[in-house]
Formats: sequence, C-alpha cells, structure tokens
Amino acid sequence: MKQVTHKKSFTWRRLGPVPIVLFLLFSASLTAGDGTVTLIHMGDIHGHLIPRPHFRQGDPDSGKRLGGLAYLYDQIEKIRQKYPNALLIDTGDTIQGSAEALYSEGQALVDILNRFHIDAFVPGNRDFLYGTERFRELFAGDSPKANWNALAANLYYATLYDFPLSRYPDKAGQRVLPFYLVREVDNVKVGIIGLTADRGPQAVSPRTMDGFFLTPGKEELEATIPLLRDKPKVDLLVLLSERGLAANLELVETIPGVDIVLSSDMHEETWQVLEARTGTLLVEEGQDGTMLGELHLTHKGSRHR
Repeated sequence: MKQVTHKKSFTWRRLGPVPIVLFLLFSASLTAGDGTVTLIHMGDIHGHLIPRPHFRQGDPDSGKRLGGLAYLYDQIEKIRQKYPNALLIDTGDTIQGSAEALYSEGQALVDILNRFHIDAFVPGNRDFLYGTERFRELFAGDSPKANWNALAANLYYATLYDFPLSRYPDKAGQRVLPFYLVREVDNVKVGIIGLTADRGPQAVSPRTMDGFFLTPGKEELEATIPLLRDKPKVDLLVLLSERGLAANLELVETIPGVDIVLSSDMHEETWQVLEARTGTLLVEEGQDGTMLGELHLTHKGSRHR
C-alpha cells in the first residue's frame, strides 16, 4: 500500500470587483499515487447570472454587487491557466433562484454553464423544481442538455410497490443518474461520488418529485467506498454532497474512507477547512456565486507494508 503525506493548499475567492483570497496550508496522510490534483468548487449558485447586492456580506444598501457567472468564469479560467488539469465541480442548487432561471426552467443557466466544462455535478434539492421530466431532460440519459456529468447515488425511480402509479414503471428501482465517476489527473486516480439532499420533496414540493424517490445516502456511500477503493483502486475519494455541512460531517464521522467532501445546501462559508475525526476534510462555498473554492493536493508516495 502507498502511504503518502501530502501538502494541500486551499483558497476561497470571493467574487466581486476585488476578489479576496485566503490561503491555508496543512498536511495530512492519505493513500494516493504520485502527482498533484486541483479541485475548483462552486455551488449554490441559485440562478444568479449577474452580480447582485448580497445581504450576507457587508451593507446591503451600499450598492456593492457580488457574484455572477462572468466573475465565476473569469476566476475559473485564471486557475486553469496555472493548472490546466484542474477538475471543476458544481455541488448543486444551480438552476433555481432567479427570474431568468424560473422563466426558462433552468435553460438560461444551462446555456452558459455548458461552456464552463464542468467535470462533475450533484443536483441540489432546488434543481428538482421543474419536475421529473424536465430534470431527466437536463441531467439524465446519454445526451442531457446540461453536459455537467450529473451524479447521485441516492436518487432512484420510484418502485411500483411503494408508488403503484409511478410514471416510470419500466425503470422502477433503477438509479436516475450514475452514482460515481473516475478521473485520472497527473497520475492520481480520483473517484467522485454524488449524494443529493434527501429532503427534496419537502423543500420544494412532492409534485416535483413524481416518479422519483430519495434515500438518506448512508447505505449507498458505505457500499461505494470499498467498490472504488478495490476495483478502480482510486487514490483520492471525493464526495460531492448537497446534504449540508452538519449532515455531511456527521456522515463521514460515521463512515470513514472519504478523503474530501465538497458540500452545499446551507450556504455556509468554510474559510478554514474542516477536518472530521476520521480525517476527512470538508469545505462549503457560500451562496449565489459569490465564492469559489480552489483546493490543491500534492502527493508524494512511498511503499510500506
């Protein structure tokens, strides 16, 4: 087995006229190959195409505007110029929250974000707003309109036993989306798992979930960790979870084996990386496209028995 002590650099970029950048350096021990992985993390955009006054940061009457997809894209491209193999991750609640998103049923966001080249996406509870048919059109199948590689281990088509009038009887019990993907970056094999919020129907409306059902995700995570560690033999295991920071912390302290959690849902800003008792690291990116996370992991491995 390879044991590795690696250095991580974590950066939050607040997206306004003058980005505020914070660097955090720390060490930990993981099982990994030799190489460097850069993760770019965005989430909880909530349909914010353009900069808007932000009530959580500063004086809302000052006229200062933050966020917007143009700022996001500019910062992402600056990171990619330095780290061309960086993985761009979106952790959900993306296509709801603005008039543009509502009246286009998310298409206004999809048309722009398709140009971002997103490597992996987990839907949030608000991404189910437009109903299951629209959700499938955007994210599921071989040719989804949103080319974001949507993942969700705990999202299924409703079973006929529980929902006799399910609108998708031929798919009963199957997953709606893939539950993981694997990317190799600089000789490091990265496994990415997706978990969406299991409170989707309650937070939006049961009618928006017609034909789908959700689980808490614990059993799926427990089953997927050894699967990815064994067969693809991933070096780095990343969980994309739109379950909220507190729920994600509880989850990974119960189930060891995840290296990093990119979290969304409660709009919390982790200006310092959190570390669970199991050694798992967690970050969350605020809201409305006002912040962008940048995480660097440099691996130097040596063999041990």
